[in-house]
Amino acid sequence: AYALTPESAVHLLESDARVSLDNQVRLLNTFGSHWGGVRALEEASVWLEKSPPNAVMSRLLQALLSAGLQAPASGLRCSPDTGSTPTGRNAELLTVAGLADDIDEPSGAHGPRGGPEDQSRIRFIFITRHPLANALAQQHLTDCAGLALEDLVRNWIAMHRYLDEDLAHLQHVRVLRLEDFVQAPARFVSLLWRWMGLDMESENIREALHTVVQEVRPDPNGRYRSQYCAGVRTEPSVRRAHTTLVQQYNGAVEQLSLFNYTLLDFC
Repeated sequence: AYALTPESAVHLLESDARVSLDNQVRLLNTFGSHWGGVRALEEASVWLEKSPPNAVMSRLLQALLSAGLQAPASGLRCSPDTGSTPTGRNAELLTVAGLADDIDEPSGAHGPRGGPEDQSRIRFIFITRHPLANALAQQHLTDCAGLALEDLVRNWIAMHRYLDEDLAHLQHVRVLRLEDFVQAPARFVSLLWRWMGLDMESENIREALHTVVQEVRPDPNGRYRSQYCAGVRTEPSVRRAHTTLVQQYNGAVEQLSLFNYTLLDFC
């Protein structure tokens, strides 16, 4: 439950002293072994790093990986000590309803595009999940097996509060819910890959898209909901614990309105 530690330790910003060109090189060298070495890096269109804690350190990563990047038109440089200025725009969720065959850029586009301030080469895709389903799934992981459901829900709330605050500071970002993604995975993946600049006419990309879509389960929350809610219905102690959980934390979940979740609809 990393997001429950003191904010100064977990919520990492562009003002962090570790933002430097030297640390940028160290980080890329560390990731490089997972990306296949120098030749693979030179040939790749996108370098991917996927870790849940990125949600609370996105502003640091943006500054770190953009440090020293030359802006094409203005000659301005992204300096580690400049911080970031909120754009004032509200991030939107990518949703099934928002998909359209003739639109490449979704209404969920967020952050400044073009202009001398648009210097970041890093793009963020945040996929969120119903807090109870997420907590129940985490309990099946070895590292989280001993954590209480309440603590995992609290961690979800804390992490999403930081993320909600940080979105206005990110230049290139998309947010979508897992529950929406599984309804139209091919269209969401195609949309996101085009946004990342991948050539959707490439045979390799089309084959990869087909492979990715085949691996998507249509209802990833189903087995967790079924097992948990059966206990809520039949076991008084589980029902009391669930009722208390909803009473204590549903307000905080619903206040994070961008993500559009409630604990009231799970069982």
